[in-house]
Amino acid sequence: MVSAWLLGALLPAVAADGQWLAWEGTAREPQSQEVLYAEQHWLRVRDGMPIERLVLYRCPEGGAFARKHVDYRPSRIAPAFALEDARSGYREGLSYDADGTARVFFRASANTAAKSAALSAEALVADAGFDEFIRLHWDRLLAGEPLTLAFAVPARRTSYRFTTRYVADSADDAGLATFRLRLYGPLKWLAPAIEVSYRRDSRQLVRFRGLANLRDERGEQVQAWIDFPEPARRSSPRAAAMASASPLLACNRAVAVSSAGQRPRADTPSAAQVQ
Repeated sequence: MVSAWLLGALLPAVAADGQWLAWEGTAREPQSQEVLYAEQHWLRVRDGMPIERLVLYRCPEGGAFARKHVDYRPSRIAPAFALEDARSGYREGLSYDADGTARVFFRASANTAAKSAALSAEALVADAGFDEFIRLHWDRLLAGEPLTLAFAVPARRTSYRFTTRYVADSADDAGLATFRLRLYGPLKWLAPAIEVSYRRDSRQLVRFRGLANLRDERGEQVQAWIDFPEPARRSSPRAAAMASASPLLACNRAVAVSSAGQRPRADTPSAAQVQ
């Protein structure tokens, strides 16, 4: 048995300053409500500001098959991030050059070459930075003002203009506020909208409806309903380090696109990209 001291020595270095928070979500197929996968989030905050995030994606049987690291230090709304899916070798993310240039990268599988492209950092929103975008503009959105943003889409190696707006309070929970994100202008008909619901008191995401950033065995984005029923709880650097070191394995069964067999349009912002 590995001693606690040795286990600690083998774990990757994870910053201890600030406070670590953790929460979990379950992704289901919209029609059948079959469990597709689970998400586990660890977030380090300092003085109320996000510093870094780690996300583990787990198969229904429990093993982790994908992981994402997010670094908010370059930008709160366009953080650096890297997502890796061990099932296919799929990889995507955003990094910053030494001169501050934002650069998206994408690899379809372990057998294909990675590609990258520089993006304008002006009004850029990326991945979990959308969650921060909602919080930063909370009052303006609730007042009914639609806001336009440039959302980074690594698989397309570009960004697209999107509009987000407040839709309504949740019909089944008066404590939730719902927002809709969709492509700007005529392009809005080319991809389905994404809806996200937040607790009004804590501004924490509790419900997502739309395309997830994970792929099925055909490389298509998965349509999912993802719920985060419990508030974030206090965690520890050790828990985050263990999640960072957790081995990634393939699931025993493939993740389905939908019970009806419909294939959603690929490469649009998605669940783990908005929180």
